[in-house]
Amino acid sequence: MSSLPRRKAVVATDATGYSGRNRSWRETSYAMKAKENWVKVHAAIEVDEFLVFSYGLTKSNVHESQVFEEVRQKLPENVRPICSLADSAYFGKDYLAAARQRGAMPLHAIKSNARDFKEPVTFYQKLASFVRH
Repeated sequence: MSSLPRRKAVVATDATGYSGRNRSWRETSYAMKAKENWVKVHAAIEVDEFLVFSYGLTKSNVHESQVFEEVRQKLPENVRPICSLADSAYFGKDYLAAARQRGAMPLHAIKSNARDFKEPVTFYQKLASFVRH
């Protein structure tokens, strides 16, 4: 990765599992993923070019949030994330701080049961609400 030119990048982080089974990760129930013997890949990619910048491998019972900071730390020095995209598995103060550590604006999904945070409302949602009333 050091041969890449210095760049700003939108970086997305997520995980998925692999095994030699006939059914895929998506076809396996959530409860079974942690119990069965899968290899889980946690990766940070550049959204625009679909380049894998960093990754970590774990067993399937390791939650994404436990590997997020490690994967972010492995980003190449010549890459400056400007935006961090992730689903709600990566939401929380520690993960948002890890995303900001190298200058990225975190746009992580908010967990449905989050107490301290509310889903941001866009201008168009506000307008639609105003028009309905």
